[in-house]
Amino acid sequence: MKAIDYDDEMESNNAKIIYSIEKNVIEEDTGLPIFEVDKDSGVIRTAICCLDRENTPDYLIKIVAMDGGGLKGTGTVLIQVADVNDKPPKFIRDEWFAEIDETDG
Repeated sequence: MKAIDYDDEMESNNAKIIYSIEKNVIEEDTGLPIFEVDKDSGVIRTAICCLDRENTPDYLIKIVAMDGGGLKGTGTVLIQVADVNDKPPKFIRDEWFAEIDETDG
């Protein structure tokens, strides 16, 4: 995400924008937040390993951008998880049995 402070674009400490997450998604098993945002760049990353599209295809988080003067703006981010072929084919049985006559083939 990127925010611009139009009245203080290049001047003073008010031009410095700090990013944070106001509303995150919490991972059920651990109770930890799923996403994090770099406070200086606004880059959003996963804070945990391995999202699974089959379990949760998308997430909504709310990001805050605050300037050096304490003014802030918010934005909602929809994060859609791309599907990866992560499930190999499986045989319906572990073992198979076949008989072939030695005179066949």
